[in-house]
Amino acid sequence: MSIRKYYEDLGVQGFYTSGIEYLNNHSSYVESLLLENHKDLPLDNVLDLACGGGLVTKTLQSLGYQRIEGIDPYLSHNYTAMTGCRCYELSFKDIIQNTLNTKYSCIICSFALHLCERSMLPSLVWRLSEMATKLVVISPSKFPYIGKPGVERFSLTPEKKRVHYRVYDLPIISY
Repeated sequence: MSIRKYYEDLGVQGFYTSGIEYLNNHSSYVESLLLENHKDLPLDNVLDLACGGGLVTKTLQSLGYQRIEGIDPYLSHNYTAMTGCRCYELSFKDIIQNTLNTKYSCIICSFALHLCERSMLPSLVWRLSEMATKLVVISPSKFPYIGKPGVERFSLTPEKKRVHYRVYDLPIISY
C-alpha cells in the first residue's frame, strides 16, 4: 500500500504511531536533486524540516555539510540515531506558534510540506521566513503552491511522474 493511502486511512499521526515503517520510494530522486543543486544553496547552517529518517541530512553530510538540525514530530529519535544530529519534536502547528527561535541559512523540506493543512500554510511559510532566507521544497506533486520559486527543477521517475525541486527566497510575498 502507498504511503498516501496509509495517510488517508490512518491519518498522518496514526500512520507514525502504527509501527508501519516509512519508506520513500522516491528517495533516489530526492538525493540526486540535492546532489545536482547543492552548490547553489547556502548550506552552512541547515534545517531539515519534517526530516523523517534523515535522507536530506545524510545526503548533505556526504557532501561535507555538518551544521544541520532536524524537525520531525514523529521520527525525531530515528533521525538522531541515523544522523547524529539534533532533532526537535515539533509539528507545523508548533512552528507557527513560535516555539523555535533559531536562525538557519536554508530550510529544506522534502516530501512533507504538501501535508500541511492549506489554511496553515501562509502562517507556516511566514514563520519559516523569520528563520531563514531560503526554502527548498522537494515534493511529489506541484503542491503546495506557495508562490513563484526562484529555481524550479524536477526529476522524472520511470512512470514519467515528476519529483519537484523548488527554491524560494523568503519571505514570499504572495501565496
